[in-house]
Amino acid sequence: MNACSLADDAGDATAAHDANALLHQLLVTASHNHALGEIMSPILFRVQWLVRQIPNPHTVSHDHHEFVEAIAAGDGELAESLAREHAERNRTTTLEAMFGAG
Repeated sequence: MNACSLADDAGDATAAHDANALLHQLLVTASHNHALGEIMSPILFRVQWLVRQIPNPHTVSHDHHEFVEAIAAGDGELAESLAREHAERNRTTTLEAMFGAG
């Protein structure tokens, strides 16, 4: 069982936020993409802060589970599609949490 699942099962929002932030860090590391690492390094704490603005972190866990399953299955095309959808959905959610519904 992974950290996201444990946090979801426990209903622990703080643990869910922590697991979400950790997943993003692990993805950058696992990518072995030096440029991505250099881009993310100075903004890591800002990204983590943004993740914590999502009112219900458990709603993003579903996306993470699907994304990890696609990676594990070797389906890069699906993983990319899921990552793009996840980013767009959470951009909208974060902006609404910060500035209210438009």
